[in-house]
Amino acid sequence: MAKQQAPKRTKTPAAEVADAPRPRRTRTTKAVQATPTAQDIATRAYYRFVERGRIPGFDMEDWLGAEADLTRGLKS
Repeated sequence: MAKQQAPKRTKTPAAEVADAPRPRRTRTTKAVQATPTAQDIATRAYYRFVERGRIPGFDMEDWLGAEADLTRGLKS
């Protein structure tokens, strides 16, 4: 029995490659957020809750502390 050979791949002609549209290069800049998002604050508040030992009843303190932590971090 003869081995079956895989079909040969053909290369794209250089002319077709040259005519293909090229992606535009754009400069991206990082937008600086003036205030943290609610999701960012909620995540940080949860971590404060866990660091405190998961003791309930300090929701507002955790939220305000998380907001202060993140705002202070943005100013640095």
